[in-house]
Amino acid sequence: PNGTVLVENMQINGRAQDPGRTITLTLLDNYDYWVLLDPSQQRLFLNSTGRVLDRDPPISITSIVVKVQCTNLLVGTIILHEVRVIVRDKNDNSPQFRHPRYYVAINELTPVGTTIFTGFSGDNGATDIDEGPNGQIEYTILYNPNDPTSNRTVRVGN
Repeated sequence: PNGTVLVENMQINGRAQDPGRTITLTLLDNYDYWVLLDPSQQRLFLNSTGRVLDRDPPISITSIVVKVQCTNLLVGTIILHEVRVIVRDKNDNSPQFRHPRYYVAINELTPVGTTIFTGFSGDNGATDIDEGPNGQIEYTILYNPNDPTSNRTVRVGN
């Protein structure tokens, strides 16, 4: 969520606030302004106001990389600290089927063990744009009590 603390304490030696300021902290390479810097607390925050940080397509943000520039005001040295935020996948997308319904008609004398449907193979089944285990799909056959043409008995295998 917006305002999430990404880095609590950068552990940079020096004081970034008055009185007694010895360093300045500046955020660099902050493309799309996803990160906010609070120099006095040495904290980085997520800035997602008005938008969604999403790992999945079409946005597809897998990481955010910024640099924090630390300037020592006493001697003038500059040190760059790279901060990489990894965006983890959340199971936030439902599987989408290619077709809204699939129909199969078989003869009553169809031998046991006959394959009656292969419609979910290849690109014909459902897809889920989530990554890894969140994008894996498991199919289950369910009895529909509101459908008078369905049968309560479904056997898979012998």
